[in-house]
Amino acid sequence: MATRVCAIYGSESGNSERRLKAMSAAWPKISGVAFSSGDIYAGQVAAAKGLDAIAASYDVIVICTSSYGDGDAPDNYLKFLAALYAAEGPSSSKASSTRSSGSGPRTTRRFRTARASRTS
Repeated sequence: MATRVCAIYGSESGNSERRLKAMSAAWPKISGVAFSSGDIYAGQVAAAKGLDAIAASYDVIVICTSSYGDGDAPDNYLKFLAALYAAEGPSSSKASSTRSSGSGPRTTRRFRTARASRTS
């Protein structure tokens, strides 16, 4: 069975959207894994679908977003970001790990593994 991938982006200028579409097109070639034709949504569209519906429909969720100012989220990502914060509440144990990387002049890579014990 193919891995079902949902890709969600937030972007003011369209750079994150373009980058995400280019990356998702390359995934099958690079990984050797058969991906189903993943859906790519702007954050606002993903928020309207709802986190539970997305989690039930996909095996992997990839998020690509830009930031501006002091790390502010793009306008078309704000509702999805709010939904993520709301779901992250103190008793949430849905996320087992997160990985993030940045691009641009201040590229950073951070890896964090959420522990089930922290959320129980």
